[in-house]
Amino acid sequence: MTGRGWILGLGAILQLIILAVLFSALGRLHVPDRRPSTLLLPPVSPPKEPARSTPQREGVGPQGQFIWWVTGQLAAHGALIVHVETDRLDAASAIARQLIEPVQSSYVEALVYFYPPGKTREPAVTRVQWTLQAGYVELRLVE
Repeated sequence: MTGRGWILGLGAILQLIILAVLFSALGRLHVPDRRPSTLLLPPVSPPKEPARSTPQREGVGPQGQFIWWVTGQLAAHGALIVHVETDRLDAASAIARQLIEPVQSSYVEALVYFYPPGKTREPAVTRVQWTLQAGYVELRLVE
């Protein structure tokens, strides 16, 4: 082997050793689990019987009937999104305040979407948005 061929052969061997070390190191890297962040409230199905009340998840009227309940929520990037079923769409702002005020220091924006009972697969009827700058703003989405 000539001087130049010997150097090229040694360079190829060094490249293979470097690649082997890199792949070995990559195999030992710890990759954290990509799980969704903990949401504000645990998921729950709409109640079948109005026998109990959980103030964070549902609102109960004076005769024990359900007025509203949370059917879904998501928190990401400083925003909170909550889906609520209710017969009392006229009380959307008051319900939104009950949900948002205890946690508003944790978010820059909160959106609460309101649906008639059993209609969460249809477009929301009302949305209440809360931001620190604008406060609570109710928007009727469906006429």
